[in-house]
Amino acid sequence: MAELLTKFEQDMQKILLEERSALIRRIREREKNRENYSKNVTSDSDDTDASSASLEQINEISIIRAETNTLKAIENALGRLSAGTYGKCMKCGKKINIERLKAVPHAILCIDCKTKLENKKQRDEAFAQSQQNPIYDDSDAGDEKTSDEDDED
Repeated sequence: MAELLTKFEQDMQKILLEERSALIRRIREREKNRENYSKNVTSDSDDTDASSASLEQINEISIIRAETNTLKAIENALGRLSAGTYGKCMKCGKKINIERLKAVPHAILCIDCKTKLENKKQRDEAFAQSQQNPIYDDSDAGDEKTSDEDDED
């Protein structure tokens, strides 16, 4: 069984439980809104109305996914509190700074590991972008006419 929670951990548990309740309410509201969008778009609706409703549904779905991911992170943080591992970096094992936990109560990485991860993501994204849009594209290099070919026309 886990040790008794410290005052700080009790405070964080309260914050996490409040955030969890608020997220559950928001997700339920968004689900209802999404269902209403579907009901409001009838076969009599014009293409613009249908497109607008579709975009709103897509937006709602992406927000619901993000909120659901945050809800899972909060549930995991509550589990770590119960297990006595809350506030420990999942990468390096060091303690996560209290100020970071106050800002992001469900944080799983210390600021150093999070910064390294973000830097790696930025490098990976930059590399992927450079592969999609190379500076020199030789795909049409052979399409130019030489001066001799111009004379033949």
